[in-house]
Amino acid sequence: MMAHLRFRFLEPILAQVLTASPIVGILGQRQTGKTTLLEKSTSEYVTLDQPEDLENALKSPRLLISDRKTPFGIDECQESPPLFPALKEWVRTHKSPGQFILSGSVRFTSIEEIRESLTGRVVDLELLPFCLTEAHSLPLFNLKKLIHSEKPLGILAKNPLILSPNLDRFEEFLQKGGLPGICFLRSNVLRVRKIRSHIKTILDRDLRQVTKTSLDYLTLKTFLEEIALQQGDIFDLAKATRGARISPNSGKKILSGLESVFLVRSIRKEGDTKGKLIYLEDQGMATFLLRERGIDLSSRQRFRASDWNRFLFQQLFAQLNYQMGAAYDFFSYRTRGGALLDFVIQMDGRYLGYSLGLGNQASHHQMASAESFLKKHQNARVVLLHLGSALRQISDQIIEAPLGAVI
Repeated sequence: MMAHLRFRFLEPILAQVLTASPIVGILGQRQTGKTTLLEKSTSEYVTLDQPEDLENALKSPRLLISDRKTPFGIDECQESPPLFPALKEWVRTHKSPGQFILSGSVRFTSIEEIRESLTGRVVDLELLPFCLTEAHSLPLFNLKKLIHSEKPLGILAKNPLILSPNLDRFEEFLQKGGLPGICFLRSNVLRVRKIRSHIKTILDRDLRQVTKTSLDYLTLKTFLEEIALQQGDIFDLAKATRGARISPNSGKKILSGLESVFLVRSIRKEGDTKGKLIYLEDQGMATFLLRERGIDLSSRQRFRASDWNRFLFQQLFAQLNYQMGAAYDFFSYRTRGGALLDFVIQMDGRYLGYSLGLGNQASHHQMASAESFLKKHQNARVVLLHLGSALRQISDQIIEAPLGAVI
């Protein structure tokens, strides 16, 4: 077994969806492990990164998909838009579930020919970069239990990451990220070269499939660096476009494209001010981009509040993405008066908020922020996270816990 192979949290979800839908899409940025999951989950598959398979998909798509063992996988299928009308017609007359698994490095809805062909005929799933627990073969944290339990302290106390020193492990994750083909490389020089090549491929190839732009690669990369610099803050488009020396209209267009190729995610902000927050999907990539701008994150003393915030984002977003059948809302709570909950999850009519501090215990500001939020959302629970070891119930709605308790 290859050293970077891991059980993926998406696997049981994929298996369940295959029993109900004739076509399932596995989407995500390059290097997240889509091909590996496709090989594991299909009876046979082709990849359109291979010239011969791509030519067949372009010229004879019906022939490509006929008489295949199911589920039949097609990797990087967005390379052949003519394939999708053929799939549409096939499943119109062959309605059994679990026939095709399609993988793609761009959102199918971002390409018009694909969007029109597959509407209502495919269930899309997203494969994210490894979160820390997935990379270390630890169980997926059960958000629903924490939200609904009458004894949340017991749930947090059982988390394996709370029982052992974990800051070194967290810092390593911030440095290396969770892209399977990159993060497990032992050589830092090789890892840097690989991620630089990875970013260039996405910006010069995938992004241009979904966004018409004449901007060169270095300008696009500079704009991505500007986004990395603003993680954890309300996103300032004007500042980012000034830094990249592009127009605001170009910035809006490129930002939409970056979301379509799974490089960035936006989350809304609740409170008495407007705005949204933008995060990179892989925080190892974010650290690389920050280093490109001269910000060296090589020791604990250099990690800032925004770095721990982006670490927490990637872990929570993965937990949400892999909650089977859960409908949720995910946002940040901020007010003009200074109240801040880094992230809030709304699920099943309940709210679960997280406030992250850098001390060894919860601060007065964290407590005040929790109380501000709870005044507006009574059916809520807030976890005050810190970098120490204290775990205690402060009130019926407020818990103090180490960062590792919720990872």
